[in-house]
Amino acid sequence: PEEFSLEGYLTVVITTSPTKSNPSTMLVEAVLSTFEQVPGLSQCRLVIVCDGCDIFSESTNKEKLGFKRGVVTRESAEHYEQYKDNLRSLLSTKIAANKAAIIERPSREGFGWAVRTAISLEVRTPYTMVIQHDRYFERGFDLEAVLRAMHTDPRLAVVYMVNSSMRNHASRVKNRAHKVDWTHPAIQPIVVSPELTFLPCFAWLDSTHIARTSHLIKFVFGMRGHPAESGVPIRRGDFPEDRLNQAQIKSLKTEGPASHKRYGTWLLESEKIQVRHLSGRNFASEGTSGARARFILGLSDDDDDEGTEDDPSGDR
Repeated sequence: PEEFSLEGYLTVVITTSPTKSNPSTMLVEAVLSTFEQVPGLSQCRLVIVCDGCDIFSESTNKEKLGFKRGVVTRESAEHYEQYKDNLRSLLSTKIAANKAAIIERPSREGFGWAVRTAISLEVRTPYTMVIQHDRYFERGFDLEAVLRAMHTDPRLAVVYMVNSSMRNHASRVKNRAHKVDWTHPAIQPIVVSPELTFLPCFAWLDSTHIARTSHLIKFVFGMRGHPAESGVPIRRGDFPEDRLNQAQIKSLKTEGPASHKRYGTWLLESEKIQVRHLSGRNFASEGTSGARARFILGLSDDDDDEGTEDDPSGDR
């Protein structure tokens, strides 16, 4: 369409959960501050889903204790409650009421169901950008051009922004699927313009991406009384990439390149990294807690922790 309203087409969903940096909101503030790297992104409505957590007790297996598992000490749980209060205050002062929403879950549901809940309760746009609370934009891209391309080409159901582990994605997949016909038209790059190309992505990832909302509803989550079209149900506590990635690689091997159309996953071509991981331990504030965060990453392109977390196309 000629008149293209970004806020009418895209909702941004950020998932958050307990971290060592609680009750400070600096981690989310740092991520939000990088939205300015992507022209128009700050215009879009923001939904933050605060996952619940389980409190560690003497009867709990110590091996289950950990932020990534959603099992925390009582002190950490109290810090998380303070963090959510601080987050509400932050959004009320920084973003108009009709431009932001916070969803609190009473118990731990995990990343997948956090996204599912946001879509069910708050997303009314045809496209959803999914961001974890520790993923920031290092470089921008033409958001409007990407959305226009997705709106025009039904093959583009999911588009990932480049992180450090994705640069060698295709070669890793080819090493695992030797018999695939890599010349098949279903898995050739989609060239929209000299400045905009989409490369086929052969793994479902949880890293920052834009997805057609209907694809998430029908294919991934199977909401509203219908089973997931992927055939792989996302259960409470699941990360979609842990469930869907293996199915996607298996489909590629057994059904061939034509299976890629069903998943609809593509990578926004970029010679430079667009998204990086920010550890709650590796940042500091400037001045008071209301000041802007400054990154202290200490990460190179090859030694950050994205290689295992975001590259399920390789052997794990």
